[in-house]
Amino acid sequence: SPIYSHAADKQQKIRQEKSASQGAKQGKTEMTEAVLEIYEQAVDAYNTKDYSKAIELLTPLAEKGYARAQGTLGIVYHIGGTGERSIIEALSWYEKAYQNGYFEIASNLGALYRKGYAGVTRDARKAEQVLKKAGEDKFAYYNLALLYPESPELINENNLLTALQYAKGAEQLGNEYMKEIISTIE
Repeated sequence: SPIYSHAADKQQKIRQEKSASQGAKQGKTEMTEAVLEIYEQAVDAYNTKDYSKAIELLTPLAEKGYARAQGTLGIVYHIGGTGERSIIEALSWYEKAYQNGYFEIASNLGALYRKGYAGVTRDARKAEQVLKKAGEDKFAYYNLALLYPESPELINENNLLTALQYAKGAEQLGNEYMKEIISTIE
């Protein structure tokens, strides 16, 4: 599925990028129209599965600290846009995007910490912290709903009730896999 849909109003997109990039520790903190144009070209390349072009366009933006470009680059590495999945590279870009205030990537980052695979150390507490920043995201809710029952270090009565709330929230947001989780927790 496309990672970005073009909005009619370029100024609105620039404002969104400025907000998403606030707190960037390197490079510019707001996307100019020229940078936004390059980003949109990268997204178009991604959406047409031209991953090498997406990486070529995203990397300089990500290295300059543009949080949305960092998150998108993480997705390309996560899905294997380089020919094979590079989870550690994805984690690195997700972390940078998250640290630069792009919390829309939190569900991807939190899922990696929740699962702990392909070189990523499982860290339930970090997963919980990151996933809670994702806001009303059905994938974050899904991961939070699974996190509590599978993490003895987080288990208590309140967390099981919280897991149930997240599972119901994910179900309401369209995640059909939650019915089984809800029945297991109840």
